[in-house]
Amino acid sequence: MEAILGTCCGLDVHRDEIVACLMKGPLDCKPTTEIKTFSALQHDLKKLKEWLEKEGCHNVAMESTGIYSPERRPLVPFRTGSGYLSFLQ
Repeated sequence: MEAILGTCCGLDVHRDEIVACLMKGPLDCKPTTEIKTFSALQHDLKKLKEWLEKEGCHNVAMESTGIYSPERRPLVPFRTGSGYLSFLQ
């Protein structure tokens, strides 16, 4: 698979926590990977947002099923450079 983003993050959303996997690096090299876990509480969502902004991450993919999926919960958008991140309220 061809790399198309220098920095991106995948989020796995659970009831009580969000696991974030940040990958970054030059497109022609193997990326570095950092995994962090955040609680699903608002103060930790702010920490997640700040971490992604600090790392220059503007591309996020989220996996969530069941009652934790975004269509079932209100979202709070956060502007991050060229894109928006939405976090559960």
